[in-house]
Amino acid sequence: MIGIVIPAQAGIQIQREDWMPAYAGMTAEHRICTQGLHNSRESGMHFNPRPARNRRFILPLILLHAVQAAVVGLAASGLSFAGVVLLRQGTTAEGVLYLVLVAALLAFEVGLALYLILRKRKIARLIAEARLAINAADTARARFALHSLAGFLEYRMDASSITYGLGVAALLDGDSGEALRLLREAGANAAAVELRALIHLSQGMTERATRLTKAGLTLSPGEPRLWVMLAACHQAARREDDARTLIDKARKQWPNVGLVRRAGEMLDDGGYLPDLLLAAMPGM
Repeated sequence: MIGIVIPAQAGIQIQREDWMPAYAGMTAEHRICTQGLHNSRESGMHFNPRPARNRRFILPLILLHAVQAAVVGLAASGLSFAGVVLLRQGTTAEGVLYLVLVAALLAFEVGLALYLILRKRKIARLIAEARLAINAADTARARFALHSLAGFLEYRMDASSITYGLGVAALLDGDSGEALRLLREAGANAAAVELRALIHLSQGMTERATRLTKAGLTLSPGEPRLWVMLAACHQAARREDDARTLIDKARKQWPNVGLVRRAGEMLDDGGYLPDLLLAAMPGM
């Protein structure tokens, strides 16, 4: 699913030592320059509140539905056969009762299928609403959609993407403290880890951002955004060689990932990776 871009509401304040999103309620003590972000898919914050794929939850659920459908099918077949036999034998009342039970079972199956279809559509609608609300910086509407999503079983099993979305909303409201609290609650969610590290880096806590990103990579080594985030931390700490090594490895592993490609091009041009991450903040 494609991420939705969040335009910066007050521009981005950037300096090589102190760079930060103005909408996050952060301030710089040194000389800074301001540049606005354009509302495009190449700049801004990407947000996608999809539930995490939990196979321990999905596979048993699929198996349960399959067993339930098989049981209903067998019961309907047996009742249909018995009903027809009874009708042929002249036992009309019992035969009709059996056929009514068959109709009830079939109606149950149709109703269940319809419920699952409508449920899936409602989840998709709420996801789209949350993304559009975040994109428009309508945090009240975004929170309503996210809290509505939290009522579904998928999100009760793993609410990290919901908590991450609420953290993004808090950040847009200028409450970086609440954003960090919510992002910590999101746990190992890669997007939440990246955004936490980005906030710490913007506050000058480079080593904390580095430790956090390394911990995130331990849990999600296949997440290219965290590789770029760690390279940005190294560059902020003046470890240019480490940053270059990471990006070179990432380029070999994910040659077609846009962020990795742009990070490599930025380093080739002598650019500063934290600037790139501010222009393409994380997605769920």
